[in-house]
Amino acid sequence: MTMRTSQPVSILVSPQIPMKSHVDLFAGIGGFALGLRWAGGFQTIAFAEKDGWRRGILARHWPGVPIYRDVRDVAAGLLDTGVVPDIITGGFPCKNTSVAAAIQGRRSGLDGPESGEWFAMLDVLETLRPGRAIIENPDGSAEWSRQIEGGLSGLGFHLLRLPVTSQSVGAFHIRRRVIWLADRDRSRLAKSGTAFARSTASDARRAAHRDACLSSIPRSLRVDDGVPGSLDRRKRIAALGDAIDPRVVKEIGLALQA
Repeated sequence: MTMRTSQPVSILVSPQIPMKSHVDLFAGIGGFALGLRWAGGFQTIAFAEKDGWRRGILARHWPGVPIYRDVRDVAAGLLDTGVVPDIITGGFPCKNTSVAAAIQGRRSGLDGPESGEWFAMLDVLETLRPGRAIIENPDGSAEWSRQIEGGLSGLGFHLLRLPVTSQSVGAFHIRRRVIWLADRDRSRLAKSGTAFARSTASDARRAAHRDACLSSIPRSLRVDDGVPGSLDRRKRIAALGDAIDPRVVKEIGLALQA
């Protein structure tokens, strides 16, 4: 399979429907891009993802969208095109900040080799200067919130820190995450935060998500999951474990347009 790397960005935007351009760092299998697609109003114009198997998933579902292998290549690649994205998203690696890392005795925080990739994302934000950013991590990163928030504030962002769960959008599992909404417009940020809180507190909205989830459960427990081979299955499970729940992202995307 041929993987896409640095290449010119072609943004296909209808003049009748202005779209917000989106760049997804540490993209995984595209949870942020999928959720924003569901919300409407956003067009993903570039990904960064180092894992080859996951790049293949992105290339299949977002054909023609550039996929950079390294977050550090994104800023230069986009600057060459003159594109300034409206929003940059990313869940930087949690391998050194998570509770699991603490249990395994390797919780070195943002000084660790994997979670230290946060600083590469911060550099991209400083160079490209988007109007908005969304940062995601498991709630184990709370210990480093001050450092993360200080970096974002230093770039001129106003911040909201939102503890979220998949359960809040109707899932049967909890899946705790922390979302930082960063916006250069303080009043717009407050409006987005209010809209997100309202949507995730709605019993009707949670029930609608739950019903959709129920309808997707197969009637038989012993079914072919469509993933060939044990190696691919392990990769799939790992990718899903790392991914952000796109249903949460959809609610955020809708809130950003409130």
